[in-house]
Amino acid sequence: MRAITYCLLTLLPATLQAINLQNLKPLTPESAYCMAPRWSHDGRLYCSTPKYTEILQINIQNGSLKPIASGMGCGFGFAFTPDGSIFYKKVVSEGRELWRTDPGGDEKLLISSPSIGLPAWFDGAMRLLVSDSVVSFATNGEITDQAAEGWVFQDGDVIYRLREGKPVERISPDGLQCCMPAISPDGLFLTYEILGRGLVATNLATREAQFLGAGNNVCWSNDGSAFLFDRTDDDGHRLTRGEIYLVKRDGYVAINITENTDLIAIHPAISPDGKFVAFEADGRIWMGELTE
Repeated sequence: MRAITYCLLTLLPATLQAINLQNLKPLTPESAYCMAPRWSHDGRLYCSTPKYTEILQINIQNGSLKPIASGMGCGFGFAFTPDGSIFYKKVVSEGRELWRTDPGGDEKLLISSPSIGLPAWFDGAMRLLVSDSVVSFATNGEITDQAAEGWVFQDGDVIYRLREGKPVERISPDGLQCCMPAISPDGLFLTYEILGRGLVATNLATREAQFLGAGNNVCWSNDGSAFLFDRTDDDGHRLTRGEIYLVKRDGYVAINITENTDLIAIHPAISPDGKFVAFEADGRIWMGELTE
């Protein structure tokens, strides 16, 4: 495995970069605990509930919540197809189940297995690891043999990249526990977490990596030009600070876009057009306009 070169990331306040979140407002009511927002490709906003037991659609105009799916773990790492279908897995007594809900709300069980990884839309299909095999699904939920060349996935505490006709390529360094890979839409850049150390962003072509320090919950913009992540502190029982950073891929400068709010902001999500950022704060989903 080729050695990875690590470089330090520059952290700058938004005031120096003229990038900030404006017109912040809560979307969801105080009476409903909502978390981990995610935007679909067609601009609809979703979130989950405590212990990731539900997927809810948020009406951005009035904050009302529409139940989409329920089941243990279904709200963790669900993924969208361009037509608006949602793929998600549920934890059941026999193992794991993969489900799909179409834009009309019809829910269908696709597969059951002792082990199912998180789904991810990549290069025209929904990809996931089922036991020891990579399985791809078309938007309609049918299994497809479309090649998954370049797709990145986690197996245990190691990050791999799939190479068609070749052995899988290990991306994460030896001897370190790594998790939560997030690949850019064009498949050229990758972020992942090293447990106990922090967040890493890697150019998959050159294998040059930038160490971002503490960070979680990466979300890429639709055009792949930037990504968001959160950075938190806690007192051992609860979060005491949460800030969201924007990193532009061409410069690897992390900009704090929530420095002007006292909210403990976590789980960022950027809208498909790149104009809005949603995040979780104190059990509510907030949204702001990303300005430069």
